[in-house]
Amino acid sequence: MFLEKRRQSALRRIEDIDRQRDRFRLDLNDLRPAWTPWRTDTFYDGMRSIIMDKLCLIFFWIALILSVPASALSQAGHMKGMDTPTKQPGKKSSPPALKPAAGASVKVLSPKEGQLFKGDQIPLQFNLVKGKRGSHVHAYVDGELMGMFESSQGTLTGIRPGTHTLELRVVAEDHKTELNATDKVRFSVK
Repeated sequence: MFLEKRRQSALRRIEDIDRQRDRFRLDLNDLRPAWTPWRTDTFYDGMRSIIMDKLCLIFFWIALILSVPASALSQAGHMKGMDTPTKQPGKKSSPPALKPAAGASVKVLSPKEGQLFKGDQIPLQFNLVKGKRGSHVHAYVDGELMGMFESSQGTLTGIRPGTHTLELRVVAEDHKTELNATDKVRFSVK
């Protein structure tokens, strides 16, 4: 008896939900004009199906766009694992406030102070001690970011003739936090 009452109660709740849903259902038959030559329910059922398909597609794309994490939009971590330099012309860097080195250090081995190069490619070698926070090195030539290196060597390309200052800065994994671990060297290109 108890189970029968629960079953009937559940059926009544389902019927109530169906009645409420039917109150808000859009009936396209009520919207068609009286002069419409095709007054078949199949036409309007087909139209209802098309409209619902379009609405589902619109809601799908909205949900997809809203579900994209902010990190994907900002492309955080897109430089992870990069060992080759990337020149970013026009991106001048004013020296930011350097954070404590926490054991990190860098020493330029090549180019040597005052060394003269022919051509626009400069071989780069350095010793990097990452310490607690360091991850990689940013290479600046005359204050312009010219490359990012995780290994202890690389090549700077696109260096114009003249005298230049190379500065290596140890940087945290976020590519923004530069540590107070830098080394500078002057060199010339013929």
